[in-house]
Amino acid sequence: MAAGRHHGQGGGDLLHRFSVSLRGRHQAGLTTRRTCPRARISSSPERITRAGAASRFSIGVVVVAGMSVGTLFTLFVLPAVYTVLAKDHHAAAHSTRARELAQVS
Repeated sequence: MAAGRHHGQGGGDLLHRFSVSLRGRHQAGLTTRRTCPRARISSSPERITRAGAASRFSIGVVVVAGMSVGTLFTLFVLPAVYTVLAKDHHAAAHSTRARELAQVS
């Protein structure tokens, strides 16, 4: 049974390793917040009303609007332009001038 637990087949052993790993990560985050004043400010709930909140809000609006415009452009405008160009190309390929040029070459 010891060999099975060593290779991760025992459920209790896996849960124990996960909790130890999670505890280490949580303690590292708490240590960073305790020692770094900037991390304390940025992780506090009052960051919405602190200085610089307006600029962060503006940047967020610009990013979301840009992503939305890019998505709409990709989903609607580009296919419409491609459809128009493809019809025009198809018509030009089957025109009498195209047939004359194909017979000459």
